[in-house]
Amino acid sequence: MTSQDPWTPASVPTLRVAMISHPLTVSPDTTLPSAIAQLSQAQTSCVLVVEEQRLIGILTERDLVRLIASEAVMEGITINAVMTRQVTTLTDSDSQDLFRILNLMRQHSIRYLPVVDATGNILGLITPESLREVLNPSDLLKFRRVEEVMTEQVIHASGEASLLQLVQLMAQEAVSCVVICQSSVVNSQLQLKPVGMITEQDIVQFQHLGVDFYQTQAQMVMKTPLLPIKLRDSLWVAHEQMKRHDLRRLVVCGELGELVGLITQTTILQALEPAEIYSVTQLLQQEVQKLKSENQALLQERNLELEKQVEYKTTQVQQISEHERLLNSIALRIRQSLDLEEILNTTVAEVRQLINSERVIIYRFDLDWSGIVSVESVSNDQWSLLGRVIKDACFEQEWLNPYYQGRAKGIEDIYTSEMSPCHLEFLAQYQVRANLVVPILLATPEAGKAGEVEVENRLWGLLIAHQCSNSRQWKASEIDFLEKLATQVAIAIQQATLVEQLRRQLAISEAAQRELQQSQKALQESESTLRSFFDSSPIMLGIIELVDDNILHISDSATTAQFFGLTPEAMRNQLASEMGLPQQHLRLWIERCCEAESTQSPVNFEYLYHTIEGQKWLSAVVSSIPLSSESKRFAYVVEDITERKQAQENLHQAYRELEQGNIDLTEANEELEVALEEIRVSEEELRRQNEELARIQQSLATQRQKYQDLFNFAPDGYLITDTQGIIQEANSAAAYQLNVEQQLLVGKPLISYIFWQEHPTFLNKLNQLNVEALQTSSLEQVQTWQINLQPRDSKRFPAAIRVSVVQEYEQLVGFRWLIRDITERKQAETALRRAKSELEIRVAQRTAQLSRANERLQYQLFKQEQIQTALRESQKRYVTLAEVSPVGIFRTDPQGNCSYVNERWCEIAGLTLEESLTTGWISAIHPDDRERVFNQWNLAVQNSLPFRLEYRFQRPDHRVTWVFGQAVAQRDSQGEVTGFVGTITDITQLKRTEANLLESERRWRTLLEQVRLLVIGLDNNGKVEYANPFFLELTGYTQAEVLGKDWLETFVPPSEQQQVQTLLREIVQQDFPPYYQNSILTKYGEERIIAWNNTLLQNPSGEAIGIMSIGEDITERYAIARMKR
Repeated sequence: MTSQDPWTPASVPTLRVAMISHPLTVSPDTTLPSAIAQLSQAQTSCVLVVEEQRLIGILTERDLVRLIASEAVMEGITINAVMTRQVTTLTDSDSQDLFRILNLMRQHSIRYLPVVDATGNILGLITPESLREVLNPSDLLKFRRVEEVMTEQVIHASGEASLLQLVQLMAQEAVSCVVICQSSVVNSQLQLKPVGMITEQDIVQFQHLGVDFYQTQAQMVMKTPLLPIKLRDSLWVAHEQMKRHDLRRLVVCGELGELVGLITQTTILQALEPAEIYSVTQLLQQEVQKLKSENQALLQERNLELEKQVEYKTTQVQQISEHERLLNSIALRIRQSLDLEEILNTTVAEVRQLINSERVIIYRFDLDWSGIVSVESVSNDQWSLLGRVIKDACFEQEWLNPYYQGRAKGIEDIYTSEMSPCHLEFLAQYQVRANLVVPILLATPEAGKAGEVEVENRLWGLLIAHQCSNSRQWKASEIDFLEKLATQVAIAIQQATLVEQLRRQLAISEAAQRELQQSQKALQESESTLRSFFDSSPIMLGIIELVDDNILHISDSATTAQFFGLTPEAMRNQLASEMGLPQQHLRLWIERCCEAESTQSPVNFEYLYHTIEGQKWLSAVVSSIPLSSESKRFAYVVEDITERKQAQENLHQAYRELEQGNIDLTEANEELEVALEEIRVSEEELRRQNEELARIQQSLATQRQKYQDLFNFAPDGYLITDTQGIIQEANSAAAYQLNVEQQLLVGKPLISYIFWQEHPTFLNKLNQLNVEALQTSSLEQVQTWQINLQPRDSKRFPAAIRVSVVQEYEQLVGFRWLIRDITERKQAETALRRAKSELEIRVAQRTAQLSRANERLQYQLFKQEQIQTALRESQKRYVTLAEVSPVGIFRTDPQGNCSYVNERWCEIAGLTLEESLTTGWISAIHPDDRERVFNQWNLAVQNSLPFRLEYRFQRPDHRVTWVFGQAVAQRDSQGEVTGFVGTITDITQLKRTEANLLESERRWRTLLEQVRLLVIGLDNNGKVEYANPFFLELTGYTQAEVLGKDWLETFVPPSEQQQVQTLLREIVQQDFPPYYQNSILTKYGEERIIAWNNTLLQNPSGEAIGIMSIGEDITERYAIARMKR
């Protein structure tokens, strides 16, 4: 029995049907934030507190709203402290009548009723939603109006109210939601228009996400748009709308959109009175039984007709399904791969096989409208055009206009088609007999006149299917398929072009970043070097300034200060005259500084300075420092050259002695030259010998590399073992066969990769090899073994093995093993035996089938007259079915003029039957869609193509209805089009759902952008796909610096990377709770401690596609906790 079936008192649904078997449960020591997170993730409205399988309490969304309203601190509080302990329960031995259960929930004013066994162990949970799903008497709900049961006193607030105010209002009024309204004055009366809603479930979600309840306004996070219902709508409409959109409550609006009430799941349940339901359903059962009998007879007749239609449609559906499969495969390949050439090559190969043509090419245009065949797939190499540059001498510019409009062009036979002789000769030159040409258009954004971005289609190339050996009639499905395929190819080309542009920009950006970093590093090193040189230089350095007839010291090195017996700090801002510099030296320095300023070049001078220790020669260099101010500053370098002066004198004396020494050396050099000539002869001979040795070594290395490459890249597995079968070397093929990394095979016994049942056989053969090799010193007669190998973590496979000995200095040191996988050969032998057996069976079956077919043919001739009569009856039934169909049905003549519509079509369009005929149906199309629909319909009619389009109807009462229209051509036995038949389906609700999903995404994105928590999205490879602004603010990175980076390598300290990698892997495998904490690194190297809450992201197939993590910075809290400890 389904929820839609009528039922009698004897068949009222039982407790088990309405019970949620696996409600959310937690232990009493669970922290409140953890419980909130689990409520948010499970999308449920309460959590049961269980200890040793026994129910001890319950925590609902309303309890949490009261806690939030009181502004209580939740950190560190366990659920045991805030749960409701006195829980009304139901045992499985109690009454199973759901209406008595409903009365029990009304009596105690509760929304959650746990079900336990006799020992108190939890079995399940009953909620208003679960009861509503089961207690679903549609006819009774259709007779009751919303205005009869709605709640008129609705708690509401303005969009500017903060979340904290809303929470306190919900707690004060004990309600589950607050309606957000805009107020206005109409006819001197205050009118409230609902624009959004905040529910208890939303409040729990916001608490889990860490939303600021003080600063966040309701209008920023409210659910919008609402799905209001009218006062005169039935409860069945409200029930279906709640069920379709997974809602718990709906607002009720008046004729002007004003707020008049609220209806909830509990309200609908209160409308279900058992006695009334029992009487209604008893009458309905009698009517249903009558209808079942009539439907059974009708279905039997219709079934015979549908079997024939199904057989015809199945062939079409299979072909369309194959087209859709290929399109989806190509679209998936585009999303997964960035290799454009690989995508296009695979595309043309699969298309050619699918449409069974002799050649499929992709032709790319150049600027002069010549082009090149960039990709092709051919059934025979003689048709190949790959890489050919083709220029059509008959080309005319107006030929491109249909291509710019995205229209395909098909020629069944060039010799019967109307075309110029020049064009015919051109196509024949490339072996074209029939062709189907589809344009590849790329959408290019252009700046419009008003500054707006307009999209212009650019003709990139053509997707062409050729029939070379004979003519061919192209099917409409093939044309439609190639047009869709051309769109996917265009997407792939645009994606590859964009990726290439991004790569170039990224390379430029990275080069500039590296150059900037290198410049900064060089500047820092230069500054550090200069500072180090200034502080540690053994010569005197500094900066001085001319002040009237004196010199002011601005900055001096430690060497300068030491010379004057001071410190650098004491010399700063001191006048030279105050430091005891003699007047003649002071004037000398002032003169040289003025000279340096006038010449703008360094001035060098020397002078004799008298000190307590005696006289010192000093060498000074002064240089002017250009400044924007009027002060005259100079850099100076002073070196004590006393020892140099003395050295110069000593040098003069040494020079005289050196001249005498040179005379003696000249004689010795003459003797050495004779000896050096003899050495040169010996070196030349040694060089020739070394060159010969190098050539021999190079030849040996090349030979060894050649044999090593043959060994490594051989298609069969090669192993070298010692005499005991221990692997010494292995090539990559052997590693692949045994499913082990190449370097890990070395040192392993070969027997460990032999199937365990064949270990004794292998050991015997290995011992036999050792004995034969020692006796004969060779293996001239090598036996071929067939043995089963057992790779690591994989299935075993049969292999053929050949063995030869390895000798060194005529001593046996091991064996060479050649391993060849013979799995395919074994499978082929098995398949051949199976095929032979099946062929014998099929011959016998075919003989019997021919005999039976002859009998059926005789019988079918007899039934032919009966079939003609049945066809006439079928036509009558078709008309009847069309009138009661839930979709609009229409038929037209071959010119597209409407000749028939059913009652549902008139209801959707708001027209009468007479108004809809011929071209009158066009007036029902929404004015904004009329031209688009009319053009598409004419295109389909003129080319006998299928018509599929979403558009809007506007009824005379201005009500707008979204529909999906589709139509196909009807043909007679000769294939001529006799008209079109089609349907329109009301998709208004689907459009509303899409809008709701978009708004929901906007709300959550707004939350993620404003929440003061870290939000990170990772893909399966640990690459960052999303980072919210607070993460960027905390770490100091920009969006471009974060996206695409490896999470572990970039943001996790090396000491924690292994631990975090293990945790992420366990989250993906769903073997680990989603809560943990670890440190992350900011851009400036600072470590921050983050507490993470992780959610596994899955695709519709349930496969993991990534992780969404929400984190809280607990660095300061962690530090305070450590200080307390």
